[in-house]
Amino acid sequence: MSSEFNIGRKNKNNSSDFPNPFARVTDTTCRECHHKIKREKLVEELQVCPECGFHMPMHPYDRIATLVDEGSFTEFSQEL
Repeated sequence: MSSEFNIGRKNKNNSSDFPNPFARVTDTTCRECHHKIKREKLVEELQVCPECGFHMPMHPYDRIATLVDEGSFTEFSQEL
């Protein structure tokens, strides 16, 4: 229902004003030098910024995957 009081007001619920929280992130920014890096490049470089050499946090499972042969790691006591 249109109201005469809303004439000329900007629609506050415009979905284009808000970023999509489900959009796929393709770039990230280095915390140290603020250089923009493609996610694929960062994965190739093992989470190390190619510009300044800053080591970004890596998930523990990703770290283990870089250290051991595939299929040779068995996790136990996950609750520790």
